[in-house]
Amino acid sequence: MSTPAKQDESPSLRRVTKRYDVVVAGGGMSGVGAAMTAARHGAKTALLQDRSVLGGNGSKEIRVTLQGASGGANAIYFRETGLMEELLIENQRRNPEANAELWDTVLLEKLLAQADLDLYLNSPLYDVTVKDGRIRSVTALTLQAETLTTLEADYFVDCTGDGTLGFLAGAPYMTGKESKAEFGEDLAPEERQSYTLGGSILFYAKDAGKPVEFVPPGFAHKFTAKDFRDGRNPVPEFDRLHGGFWWCEWGGTLDTIHDNEAIKYELLRIAYGLFDYLKNDPEVRDKNRNYTLEWVGTIPGKRESRRFIGDHILTQQDVVGRREFHDAAAYGGWNLDDHAPKGFFDDEVPPSIHTQIPGLYNIPLRSLYSKTVPNLFFAGRNVSATHVALTSARVMLTCAQMGEAAGAAAALCIQKNLSPRELVADTEALSTFHARLERDDHYVVGARCADPANVARGGTAKASSQLERAALDRNGKTVKLDADRMVLFPAPKAGMKLPYVEVLLSADAATTLGWQLHAADGRGGTIPHSTAAEGVVEVPAGGTQWVRVPVNATVAIDAWHMLELKKNPALQWHTCAEWLVGLRTYVEQNQNRHRYKNAHSRFRSLTAPRWGGEGLSYCVRLPENPDAYAPQNAVNGHSRPYNRPNLWVSKTTDFAKNGPEWLEVALQKPAALREVVLLFDSDLDRHLSNLWFPAPYAIEPDLVKDYDLEMRVNGTWVKVAEERGNYHRRRAHKLDGTKTADTVRVTVHATNGVPRAQIYEVRAYV
Repeated sequence: MSTPAKQDESPSLRRVTKRYDVVVAGGGMSGVGAAMTAARHGAKTALLQDRSVLGGNGSKEIRVTLQGASGGANAIYFRETGLMEELLIENQRRNPEANAELWDTVLLEKLLAQADLDLYLNSPLYDVTVKDGRIRSVTALTLQAETLTTLEADYFVDCTGDGTLGFLAGAPYMTGKESKAEFGEDLAPEERQSYTLGGSILFYAKDAGKPVEFVPPGFAHKFTAKDFRDGRNPVPEFDRLHGGFWWCEWGGTLDTIHDNEAIKYELLRIAYGLFDYLKNDPEVRDKNRNYTLEWVGTIPGKRESRRFIGDHILTQQDVVGRREFHDAAAYGGWNLDDHAPKGFFDDEVPPSIHTQIPGLYNIPLRSLYSKTVPNLFFAGRNVSATHVALTSARVMLTCAQMGEAAGAAAALCIQKNLSPRELVADTEALSTFHARLERDDHYVVGARCADPANVARGGTAKASSQLERAALDRNGKTVKLDADRMVLFPAPKAGMKLPYVEVLLSADAATTLGWQLHAADGRGGTIPHSTAAEGVVEVPAGGTQWVRVPVNATVAIDAWHMLELKKNPALQWHTCAEWLVGLRTYVEQNQNRHRYKNAHSRFRSLTAPRWGGEGLSYCVRLPENPDAYAPQNAVNGHSRPYNRPNLWVSKTTDFAKNGPEWLEVALQKPAALREVVLLFDSDLDRHLSNLWFPAPYAIEPDLVKDYDLEMRVNGTWVKVAEERGNYHRRRAHKLDGTKTADTVRVTVHATNGVPRAQIYEVRAYV
């Protein structure tokens, strides 16, 4: 017989107290970014998550695809690098089918392996201790372990989405929609409203290979075709995706925190009702007879609740005007995307209205810490922002960028014994903060690497070869000039001449071609800002022919330039499937689409395959431009395209036949190196999806695959790394710092597909 356990006189949950440097509450993408970055920067960190999985709205539990700057119609070379790229490229390599379970393992593995980071799953915080205005500790309940854990720390990062930690600490916050008068935003309502963005519940269905009956639960709504208003018809989307209706949204007129359960049940009624319609309505049931329900979300994916007040409140003007901040810490690019207050049942407006923005914008560190609680950072949809600004900044990869910045700032505040406000005001400390973000490959718009520890910065570079001329001339399909079309390209430096641009056309009959040469704004913008030249050129009848457009312009500004070809249905522009950094394709967009307004450009990009499609490139040839892809670009401080390509590209070659290509960087001065960081090209103009959308390939073909890293010591080359099978953009090679080198060299033996070696930056740290 078993012996009965001894009974305590006063039964209670076990209590544990632990001490950390940084405690992050919330295990969504912003929390993952904050916790990983704080730990990587030397802070002993704890991550609290109320659920059993990581990723928040992007988890296998809610299954919203990760979005970020990719959603802006005018954003190219948009992709978030650093930790988010590291995670998403790893996911694509292991999980090109976009399986939610495998995505979960990528997140869990990364956090469990991180030194100085403790993970607490199934541990919602429910109590906060504040003394003398500072947060001293939080307490989390792990019910399955019958344990109450008190976590003391110097700094806390609220990534809960709802702002639970900051709310319990008494940090001031905003809710609802501010009026126009409050912040001068023309997209705000005339009067303040309590409405917020609602939540969604998604579902998956799969083809069972045989007819499957669906008997809806009694609580499901009963829909007919007349219930589906513009933008809310499940039939075409189900044919393509078999579920995942983001517009299955509700709750924006309620309290999205305290009415969460009521919102959940109504969303379940809608979701099951939609599937019942698809399966059982006489009009559509035949084509869906083999589909069975595979997964339904159990909790709403929220978009908005509390927004904290920091030293700066991000506004519509900051986003649309792309305001420059001295303390820029993260960036966004998603359109201002406001949703119908009544969600699925809103008859007055479409499910969302996108107001386009002119490009990527920065978010300041002052929007990521509390105005009144001195040791509270926050990141995610609880950012210090107006409702209008949040409609862009709320998407998960932008939230994750905020999290990384908050985690890095918290670690630095501890090490420098500074408050967040003091960090922003301290020029030297703020420079250190930015240098750390740069070293992590965390981008802020327009930033150039200025870390004095990087002795490759401003060094002299040379290479085995370089691409002298931007050209895409492999003939493929054609597209009619049935609308104005445009190609973006790298221009010569300001003050230099651009004599012509050649385009590959076919003409049904002899005709004329109208054209305009545009320049961007010189602030990284990638849409027309001014017109530099225009004219008309004669095109003879005939098949494939290179037509020289005599732009004959002097470049006035260091910026992207664009050649626009005017609509002429008698002409076809040849395309190809090849890609080249710095050449991007646009077509005139229909500005009357019901979901879009205030377009900042007549054009939308075609060459950014958002969901795994291959897109297309227009065939174009430019005059030789020795600066566009020169070796020196690898040490100019830019880690990605900004006004120009900013990378070294070798000549087109067959590596197996012609051998390797190499890039050498002579350092500013001989130095005992401790680390060399290489930033390769991973096609920053392609959206990487974590869920729903299978990838066209497991590894980005632009990436360098096989390479050697050497450094020259006392005139002799010493190999310090030999990498084979690389599939990441950022590769950091730790060195022992015992050998003084004057030059480093990267020898590329193979790529993952493209016939050129492409490297953005070589950094060498002492």
